[in-house]
Amino acid sequence: MTYEFLSGTSPEGMRRAIEQNLWESWLALCTSPRAKVTDSEAMIRFATGLPLPPFNAVMRTRLDEGTVDRAIEQSAEYFTAKKLPWTWFVEETVTPGDLPERLTAAGLVEEAPEPCMAIDVTLLPDTPGGPESLAIEQVPGPALAGEYTEVLSAGFGLPLEIARALADIIPGAAPSEDVTLSGYLGRVHGIAVTTPMLVAAGGVAGIHNVTTLAEYRGRGSGAAVNAAPIPRQRWDTGSINGWGFASTAGSDSSYGWVPTSEN
Repeated sequence: MTYEFLSGTSPEGMRRAIEQNLWESWLALCTSPRAKVTDSEAMIRFATGLPLPPFNAVMRTRLDEGTVDRAIEQSAEYFTAKKLPWTWFVEETVTPGDLPERLTAAGLVEEAPEPCMAIDVTLLPDTPGGPESLAIEQVPGPALAGEYTEVLSAGFGLPLEIARALADIIPGAAPSEDVTLSGYLGRVHGIAVTTPMLVAAGGVAGIHNVTTLAEYRGRGSGAAVNAAPIPRQRWDTGSINGWGFASTAGSDSSYGWVPTSEN
């Protein structure tokens, strides 16, 4: 499949790029044997088994008034049976339009919106910049369980065992030729301090799991390591990636909804 070149600066174009990458990214991760996914015209529902709501979720909702309430009920039953915390991603293109109100009526509560940023990759510099001592390297899948996981854990405040479980899922994923998953690590004076993940999917290059160790924030390392993979992915591999985007909180959705008991 060849995706159209996503360009321009309209809010609609950015929204479309972010949403498409979000969906394709999770579908790619859920090809791991550790994950279970249902991908239908009505919605995507997946469970990774990790005890974090975003890793067990419903997204890309395309329901109608006659099916939405039952779908909410079934999803709640599904995740409850698995004893997993979960979330329902509410993108701006969901249907029906009153989905948030229906989720509230079903006992879910709204979480704070997670910001995403988007840029035309042709505007990015050829070199990433950052401190002179910054070195950026790609991390092979099997090596994600090492320093990459340690930075991810410390940067997000995650228990190390959960970060390691996530690292176990990624190498087991088998994305298609249209999707690539790549971990990157930024080092300052040889110390691993920042790490994003590049997911080239849906015609764009998405930067996910963005975090930097607290004591190294505000020095430009994170911004540099986030931008570094995108031009290479675009020009060296021939992938059609018209947009790059990143979330300041390491999450990929504009909105998330979680059961009241999980808040």
